[in-house]
Amino acid sequence: MKKNYRILWKLFWNFVKISSVSVGGGLTMIPLIEKYFTPPHGDLTPEDIVDTVAFGQSMPGIIAVNMSGFIGMRMAGIPGAVAASFGVVTVPFILIMLIAMVMTHLSGPVIDNAFAGVRAAVSALILTSAIKMSKTICKSSFAVILTVISFLLLIFTDVNLIYVILAGGVLGAVNVSITLFNLKKKEKNT
Repeated sequence: MKKNYRILWKLFWNFVKISSVSVGGGLTMIPLIEKYFTPPHGDLTPEDIVDTVAFGQSMPGIIAVNMSGFIGMRMAGIPGAVAASFGVVTVPFILIMLIAMVMTHLSGPVIDNAFAGVRAAVSALILTSAIKMSKTICKSSFAVILTVISFLLLIFTDVNLIYVILAGGVLGAVNVSITLFNLKKKEKNT
């Protein structure tokens, strides 16, 4: 029982720390999630992190809460999901309340430049996360081709993101089906 409380506290406290410096949303949390929940500090694998991001992105709601809840659920069931979710929203809730009280009195070029600097840093964090995840995801020529095509579609056309995600899922399922069919055919011939 004591170990369970330790895990819950670890989930809560790690997500408090992560959310206190993850300006820009759930995707900026990925490097810190890797730091706190993969070896040597945790037992999630890079594939688990990719699954967490996919889950967080595909479910309705706040990505940060979705990802923290998913990790909490994997580590300690429903109590873990609750502890992690509370941890990830605690600091932002307090900061938003404080900023809302102060923001009405602040404006001007200093504040605008501060936000521009934060946006630049957030962009770098998201790009870093994308590069790290691509190393885990793009292990086959199919995955590389699908990634490049999806990227090009999203950058250079007006195709809806949802259609790209759905097409990727369908093409992935077809690819696995073809691979399994070929394996069974090969086993049958030997």
